[in-house]
Amino acid sequence: MTEADRMPSTGPIPHLETFCKAAELASFTRAAEALGLTQAAVSQHVRSLERELGVPLFHRRAGRVELADAGRTLYDYARRILDLHDEARAALGLDTPGSEGEVRLAASTVPAECLLPELLGRFRAAHPGIRVVAEVCDSESAVEALEQGKATIALVGRPVAAPWAESWPFASDRLTLVVSGRHEWAGRASVSAEELRTRPLAVREPGSGSRRCLEKALEPLGLTLDDLSVLLELGSNPAIRETAARGVVAAFASAQAVAGELASGRLHEVAVEGLGGLDRLLYVAVDRRRALPPPARAFLRFVREQPSPATAP
Repeated sequence: MTEADRMPSTGPIPHLETFCKAAELASFTRAAEALGLTQAAVSQHVRSLERELGVPLFHRRAGRVELADAGRTLYDYARRILDLHDEARAALGLDTPGSEGEVRLAASTVPAECLLPELLGRFRAAHPGIRVVAEVCDSESAVEALEQGKATIALVGRPVAAPWAESWPFASDRLTLVVSGRHEWAGRASVSAEELRTRPLAVREPGSGSRRCLEKALEPLGLTLDDLSVLLELGSNPAIRETAARGVVAAFASAQAVAGELASGRLHEVAVEGLGGLDRLLYVAVDRRRALPPPARAFLRFVREQPSPATAP
């Protein structure tokens, strides 16, 4: 941006609604559609705002836009200003745009199957105008959906270490080895690592957070999954649960996913001697390069306000 483009002013900052919408949708075209403007008008508003402030607010890349550092700073203030406008409207009994909309969520199977139903019920009661659309997949696929902009929030079974992401723990889980009453290990409190190595097992599929937790837990024993007799790799918690219940194999499963079966006696928990590290946290993640629309910010705030996670029972 040249000196000629710099037009500092002490007056109100213009076009904040256009700026926020472009930031939240990562697209001038989609922002124009949402605001009922032409793309040229959105581009003009953003250029005028950048001239007003004297700094670039977006990186333009192949039809998409991402917030620059100055844009991320401005977005936090701009969103607060617009939120205050919404609060004023609400205080006057007027409609508030932030109270409606859609959240696109990608969730791995344990959060989706064990936590999301209750979570969504309570969120819906608090925010009846916001609709949550959830895709259920493994943790790796959920992170990919977040990176590609197909989801605005991800619930996954591991922290997201990528530099573009930010994640926070919101719940806990524990892996456990389970068998049916017909299995040879039924009635035993524990088995040795050597027994584990030689008996057929069922585990979760590559890409799942549960599988990654098990892989890390085996490392101190000098074992990998290749050292075990893995008979089945299954893509869902119900499949793991039912396979173990039929008595064919032992299975490593989420304690959350098999809590009912353990309580009823349909499945039995067996410890593995020397195997620790099976406790894990579940995470909510966002793409820090993209601004969250108000509905997604409401959902993120709701999730992060849940009680601090503790070890699963």
